[in-house]
Parts: sequence; structure tokens; C-alpha cells
Amino acid sequence: MIKMMQDLITYNMGLCARWFLYLDALRQRGNMYYEHEAEGLPPVFADEFEYEVVLDGRTFEKPVNYALLRMKDRRQGDRREDGDARLTSKENRKEERRLRGLVEKEGVVLIIDPRAGHGPGIGGFKALSQLGLAFEYGYEVYCVRFFPKPEPNQTIYNVLSAEILFLEEIARRHPGEKTFLIGNCQGGWAAMLVAAVVPNFVRVVALHGSPISFWAGQANSQVMRIRGAVLGGKYLSSLLSDLGNDDFDGALLVSGFEDLNLANSMWSKDHKLFADPSLENVERFLGFEKWWNGFSRISGAEIAFIVEKLFLGNELEQGTLRMEDGRVIDLHNLHDMVVQVFTSDGDNITPPPQALGWIRVFTDEEIVSRNLKIIYCLSRKKIGHLAIFVSSDANNKQHREFIGLTEAFESLPPGLYELDVSDDAVKSGGVYHEDNPEKMLYSLKIHKRSVRDIEILCGETDVATFSKVSEVSQELDTMYKTFVRPWIKPFVTERSAEHMRQGHPLRSRHNLLSDRNPFMLPVAHMAPWIRSWYVKDEDTNLFIGIENVVSNTIVKGLENCQLMRDMWYASVFEMMYFK
Repeated sequence: MIKMMQDLITYNMGLCARWFLYLDALRQRGNMYYEHEAEGLPPVFADEFEYEVVLDGRTFEKPVNYALLRMKDRRQGDRREDGDARLTSKENRKEERRLRGLVEKEGVVLIIDPRAGHGPGIGGFKALSQLGLAFEYGYEVYCVRFFPKPEPNQTIYNVLSAEILFLEEIARRHPGEKTFLIGNCQGGWAAMLVAAVVPNFVRVVALHGSPISFWAGQANSQVMRIRGAVLGGKYLSSLLSDLGNDDFDGALLVSGFEDLNLANSMWSKDHKLFADPSLENVERFLGFEKWWNGFSRISGAEIAFIVEKLFLGNELEQGTLRMEDGRVIDLHNLHDMVVQVFTSDGDNITPPPQALGWIRVFTDEEIVSRNLKIIYCLSRKKIGHLAIFVSSDANNKQHREFIGLTEAFESLPPGLYELDVSDDAVKSGGVYHEDNPEKMLYSLKIHKRSVRDIEILCGETDVATFSKVSEVSQELDTMYKTFVRPWIKPFVTERSAEHMRQGHPLRSRHNLLSDRNPFMLPVAHMAPWIRSWYVKDEDTNLFIGIENVVSNTIVKGLENCQLMRDMWYASVFEMMYFK
């Protein structure tokens, strides 16, 4: 009984302290949001990196809100502050490459980050990232950034032309070098467009969590795709673009991603911070939220292209995607390059069939005749979509091998291969080590595969159902543009569009939880004092155990709600589109 009373008193004191520290973290997030927005939403690169602007797409003949950045590594070969034994100096890189049987070879990497509602920089979000790894292996590194607002009349074709100009500038600066293109999520299909148009500039194209085959997989197997079909497809993006004064608000895409995991977005993410509001956790939380809340817009023409040509039309995989100048973008243009694909069973935004299905456009003989080396890595560890390109585990393994083994992949005979990275007990073939080169932390194997293996993995594509979805979407969009748009467009101004954007819950919450709210003043003043004496409750505290049970119950409840919602969408989808 005495122990219970002691636990209760300790728990209540800790509970009050945690509430203040949690609210203070949200206050800091709100302040950070407004500061980042006032700065023009620059890339969220880690402090170890800096950049200079090489080309600004806003000055091009056909302006776009993109720029080419040349990256610099501030670490200059010193040991990392966290004590990581791997060095970034050229001498130690050479030694590591010698141990791996590789020769020193210069190269150029260009990272294209996703423009899917968020701001740029996620490829260099941490010191241990694609950007950091590229520096470690001796590459010159460039990144493509974008600004929050698209230029007037900006189209995907203009963006593609700008990215080709970026490649040409890199080739001019590094004569004789082809570029290693890395594309994350939406940046992956953007990189694929570039590689298919100017393959002679590309050495490697790496697709991480990138949808290329938008119709692949069972028709009713992906929630985001099903929801879009049930809600009517393209007309909804047309309506929201019109209300945004011909700009589609990135916050709408971000909230759509959050809806895919109700338990995490509505409870787990915040409870994790509330349960342990240590400085380390707060710093980690704020670092991610700075990118997650850096909303950027997409022009009406761009979102129409993405929805109609890619998601609904699947024209990239089918080889029917036509540019404004009449050229057709065909994946069969790929030749003399390495194509890397990283996907995961746990990705509910770009599941493996959508990431890998495009390989079926080739036969095994065509892959060989085009001198293509296609290497894919399918994670069975249920890595989520964002974790594919930001988690330390993925960077320490899959990305390390994709970037570090470039020459080894190029030396393979043309064909299709699977890169198997696993944590099994047998460490033979492992290449990642700490201070001891003999200490292998995972195994690495490369298996020869065939296009038939991809066909089995992806299954049959239900072309009839997806064609029907596309037709219905097009008809609804035509009706909207004929009967509704003329009544909406005259009343939309930039001021009304901005009011709508600022009213989005992901933005409006910062007004309440920042220094703009005078009621947050006590939190700001008391938080440092509370942190000076707060000590986290021990896990043996009875009431901490009760809190965890309640939290787990809430998570299960939200997961069940999500499951029922998704089942409802699937049922409606089947009624609407299945015969």
C-alpha cells in the first residue's frame, strides 16, 4: 500500500511535469514553423552540410521553382561527434574500399527529393543519410531543391526540362562523368523521367519508395488508390486547385498521408513525446516536424498531370507519356546504366508491386541487350514509407550498399538481380563494420533473378478495372469543369485561397500552440525550471504501467477504426468498379 501511494505521488508529479514539457515542445514546433516559413522554407539539411546555388530555375526561359545546389561537407574528414568509428576522410575511405575490393573512383551524385507536400532536404536530413553516405564514398554531391510556391504556368514538362538542364550543367562541371541519380518517393519517378529522356547523362538511377507502376498489384489492395477512386479521382484535385487560386496546397497531401495511419498521427507520435519529453526526444521530434510541416504548393497543371497521366493513366509504364514537344517518354529508352530499386513490404504508399512492376515492360533478353543492370532490394522488415529514405537502419544498410557498391554493380553482367541485406546469424558477405573490419553486422548477397520472378511477385494487373476508374474520373472531371468551375473561379482570389490554406488544421494549430498565443507564455517560462528537476518515472511505477496499458488500448482502438474504414472503402470500390 505504501509503495502504491509513493508511486501515485511520484507519477502525479511526473505527469504534471510531462504535460508542461510536452506543451513546450509543441510551442517550440509552432515557433519553428513560423520562423522556417519566414525564411522561405529552405532545405532541412543536417548541420553538417551546407550548399551553394548553381542554377536557379526561376530565371529560366520557362521558369520553375527548382534550383540546383552544390553540397559541401562541413565535417572535413573529422570523426563524428557521436563517436562513430567510420571516418569520412579520403584516406580512410580508400582503406575501406580496399577492404571491400573496390578501387577509388570519382563520381557525381544528384539527389532529387519528393515534392509531395513537404519541403526539400529529406535526403540530407541527418548526418547519416544518402547525402552523408555519398560524401563518405568520395562523390561530388548535388541536390535539387524547390521553393514553396510554383512559378506561374509551371508544368511537369517545364520541371523535366529544368532537371535536364541541371544534368547538363553537372556534365559541364565534371567532364566525362555520368551522374548517379537518387530519387526518393515522388522524386523517383521524376528521376526516371529524366533517365528515359537523356539516358546518356545517367550512370545510375536509384528509386527509393518510388511509384512507377501505378496500376500494379490487386486493384483493391492499396488504401490510397482505393480512396482516390471512391472519391471520384481527378475532379477533386481540380476543385481544390481552383479553390487555391490554381495552386494545390501541400498540406492536403500531408494530411492524406497522416490519414493512412490513424493510430500514429492521432496518438502514438504525440504519446511517445509525452511519455519521455527528454531533450534528446524533443530535438528528434522538432527535427522531423520542421520538414513534415514545411508545406509547399503544387501548381494546378502539375497536380492534374500527376493524377491524370500517372495515377489514373499509368502512362509512364505503358510508354505513352507524351511531352509538350511531342516526344514520348518510354522506359525502353533506358540503356547502359544501373537501376536500383529499394522497396518494402511495410510501405503502404508505394508497395512493392508499384515499385517493381515496371520491370515487366522488358524481357530478360531486352535487359541484356540494353546493357541494363537492375538491382532491387525488397525489405521484409516492414519498413514504412518514410523510413525507406530517412531511418538510420535503412541508411546503415541498404543505402550504404547501394551507394558504396556502385562499381561492383556496374561490373555485373547485364540482367536482373536481387540485393539481399539481412541480419541473420551467418555474417558471410557482410561489408559494414565498426572499428574492426572483421566484425560484420549483417549479411549481403546478390541473387540472379528473372522478369518472371517480378511477374509472380506483382501478380496480374487488373487493366479492366483501372481503365474503368480512369474513365469514371475523366467523366466526373469533365462535368465539374463544365457545370461547376464557371461558378467557382470568378469568386476565388489569392486572398481567399490564402485564408483557406491558413485554415487547414495542420497550419492553424500552430497559432494556438506557439508564442503567438499569450496563454502559452507560462509554459515558456516554467519549462526550463521544470526540466531542471524533472526525472523520468521508473518503468516499475504501477501507474506508468497503467498509462501504457491505456495507451496501447487507444492504439488498438484507432487501428480497428482504420481497419473498418479501409474495409468500407474497399467494399464501396468493389461495388463501383468490379463487374
